[in-house]
Amino acid sequence: MPPTTNMFSAFKKKNVLITGISGFIGSSIAKRLLDHGVQVSGTIRASSQLDKLKEVENEIDFHVLDLENEKEVENLFQKVAPDYIIHAAQPSAYDLDRSSALQHQLNTTSKIAINLLESVRKHSPKRMVHCCGSAIYGRKNTSPFSENQELKADSARGLVKLQERNLMRYYAHKYDVPVTLARIFRAYGPWDSHKKLIIKSIKAIKNDASIPLSSAPFMRDFIFIDDLVEGIMRMCLSDLPNGTELNLGSGHQYSAKEIVEEIEKLMGKKMNTSEASFPANFLDKLAYQADLNHIAKVLNWKPRTSVTDGLRKTIDWYSQIQDNA
Repeated sequence: MPPTTNMFSAFKKKNVLITGISGFIGSSIAKRLLDHGVQVSGTIRASSQLDKLKEVENEIDFHVLDLENEKEVENLFQKVAPDYIIHAAQPSAYDLDRSSALQHQLNTTSKIAINLLESVRKHSPKRMVHCCGSAIYGRKNTSPFSENQELKADSARGLVKLQERNLMRYYAHKYDVPVTLARIFRAYGPWDSHKKLIIKSIKAIKNDASIPLSSAPFMRDFIFIDDLVEGIMRMCLSDLPNGTELNLGSGHQYSAKEIVEEIEKLMGKKMNTSEASFPANFLDKLAYQADLNHIAKVLNWKPRTSVTDGLRKTIDWYSQIQDNA
């Protein structure tokens, strides 16, 4: 792969617009771009929490708006004139089993996707990358998951993400809109959610606390956030056909037990756990990993960070913010 620094230098004097910039993925992309002197704009809601961007808050051109509002999105494009758009605004992963919540998310994400696509169609930026997810594969597909598999979304979140994906592909093929889609597996790293396994485990070990842990041997493909950011930005610069979809994962899979054991080894301390059962999760599979052959072929990309190194960096970050609290 070409040096990362050279890749990010291609964005200098360009304007990158990030939807969902206050979230884990959006904020990580923003900070990496700012490190290389790139002009960054981002959309937020009035209620958005900017804790992940506290250190760089004054360097970002924030726009408070409703992405469901067509006129507000169009005005945004006129003001910002983005060269690249990264659509990282994510639907809620919670309570989607309620029919009203599912209907709301389907309507909301569709409106947002169409509004963005229409503005991209009108203003012709260089490229938009849509942050999709691996939930669109469904549990009935076989791992490793490859981009040419039939999509069998069988969860509420999978259905929401699949509908977004279908809209992106429709505009790419019907109107030649320059959008590519990143099928993102389980991202982790600094500023990940405290509700997720890795941060929750680090916090528990630090505080001598106990957390419930399932003994079920379900697997996940964990990709370190720095690798994910590099993959997304490489997609921005690509000349791939519009509508191209690429997996972004580590190409390896781990159970929750294996992740916790690695964290324990790195921290030199055992975690207190209690065996528990959890409600079925749409990602629960005995095998769950990304096939990276296609992205390696068309973008010459592969993740650089092992799970050991990624967890070590995450632990170091958590220790630092705890010391500075």
